[in-house]
Amino acid sequence: MPESAEEGNQRTHNATNCDGEAGNATEPTILLSRRVYAQSDPSTFVPGTTITANRTVILLCAIIFTASAAGGFQGLPAARTFEDILCRQYYDSGEPAQADSTPVVSLPPGEDECKNSVIQAKLVYLFAVNNAATAAISCLAAMPWGIAADKLGRRFVLAVCLYSNAFSMAIFMLVAWMSDIVPIELIWASSLAGLVGGGNAVVMASLSGMLVDILPEAKRAVGFMRINVAAMLGHLIAPAMVGALMPYVGARALMGLGLFLMVAAATATGLLPETLRAAERKDASNSGSGSASDEGRSQATLPTKAWVALKDSFAVLESRPLVLLVTTTLLALPAGLCTLNLLSLYTSARFHLRLADTGYIQTIFGIAQAIVALVLLPWISQITMRPQPRDNVQHDDGAGNSTAETQEHPTSDHQQEACASSLQIFTDEVRRDLSLARMSIAALTLGAAILGLAPSLAYFIAGLVVMALGSAAEGLIMGLMSAFVSRPDRRARLYTLIGILQVVSACYSDPMLAACYATGLKLGGAWTGLPYFCVAVFCAAQGVLVALVRVPRRRGPV
Repeated sequence: MPESAEEGNQRTHNATNCDGEAGNATEPTILLSRRVYAQSDPSTFVPGTTITANRTVILLCAIIFTASAAGGFQGLPAARTFEDILCRQYYDSGEPAQADSTPVVSLPPGEDECKNSVIQAKLVYLFAVNNAATAAISCLAAMPWGIAADKLGRRFVLAVCLYSNAFSMAIFMLVAWMSDIVPIELIWASSLAGLVGGGNAVVMASLSGMLVDILPEAKRAVGFMRINVAAMLGHLIAPAMVGALMPYVGARALMGLGLFLMVAAATATGLLPETLRAAERKDASNSGSGSASDEGRSQATLPTKAWVALKDSFAVLESRPLVLLVTTTLLALPAGLCTLNLLSLYTSARFHLRLADTGYIQTIFGIAQAIVALVLLPWISQITMRPQPRDNVQHDDGAGNSTAETQEHPTSDHQQEACASSLQIFTDEVRRDLSLARMSIAALTLGAAILGLAPSLAYFIAGLVVMALGSAAEGLIMGLMSAFVSRPDRRARLYTLIGILQVVSACYSDPMLAACYATGLKLGGAWTGLPYFCVAVFCAAQGVLVALVRVPRRRGPV
């Protein structure tokens, strides 16, 4: 199926980090060039742009919500549509007659008859190859399109990306409609749409760039949070609506609705201002005509710029903890993918559910993730920090000499009770986040093992809840990586490197999970959970790498 917005966010989550720090950097990246897009000084903003900036953020949230919902309306219906096509082809071919154990099925076959291991294996391979090809092609196209965004404008490139996604959806619908004439493998051609626009990686980079252009540094974290919440709401609402509507309107009608929503999101970009022009005005007012080296860089070809940015990104690996943390990026994606498309196919085949009903399972998992991200994790982060009662205060004696004095902070009874009720384990945020990351990865490992062993749907949902407890692992590791970068202005290089490694991971993750799924169905029994056992192994390996990370006693730039 075409890569949904949720999968794209999972693959390109590095475009914005949990603290919104992607907008702070002025170093070059593959998707954002060397231009300084916005200054942290509020005086650099043109008067009257505060209202415009707020309206732009609201529009961006609406666009990403619509695009995310479009992906949700396309995913499950596409799976059911092509499952039905493969099912009909399987029984029409006479292949079941060669197997004595296969019962006679009256045509057209129902959804229950489509849970055959042969059909399910073909279905998961069909989508896995498409997703891997989409990731590889988007990786190649993201570099030039990201750089082109600095020439053609953020709004234009964002619109092109979304229209490209809509075109990919249209190819799926066309192949499904003409499945009696053309081979269904033709859906793999939809991955070529990534050549136009660069795919979801450029979508996220364009959104990030627009936020950086219009928001001062103090407001960027809130802006990124709103974008992430909008995407999360789209992911939560769409699967539940698909589950409720599919039995009545059919899968193909919902695919059409998904296409309509994606086109609507792309069309809505016309309401956005072109933020790059404002950024150029601010940049020009601060830096004048630019240096000769900047002019030389602007005359370089796109491949040269991309290669230089790529080398700069790998140069950021300058400490052992950072190398260990970055390596986890190659292992993290299977844990995310196993809760997307594979979740629906696996639960439908193993627990004999309609694909429409699996949308509710995705919604339950999404709600659990939202609770962890918005409630549980902030609460744990707060109660485990030890308060600092002393500060060094500088005093000036009037003669130009300053002296340091340790000042006690008086605490009220309420504050003392709050301190007493807190765990007070950590005095340093990095050590706290490292411990939380280790616990999150442990939850992912345990949850994946439960999913593989679950004998019933109730146990499977319990495993999803356990996995949701570890859903913050990626964000925590992203924050830890930035703490081990020697200079804050190199963080953009780090995020670019992470994006490259995530795309590399995407090229093998889908085919690997598909192979495990098909093998598990063929072996049967306890081996049916093989893809989740594989995910548990990857999470355990990721946990070993994070366990080897050590924070120096005198923490500073490493």
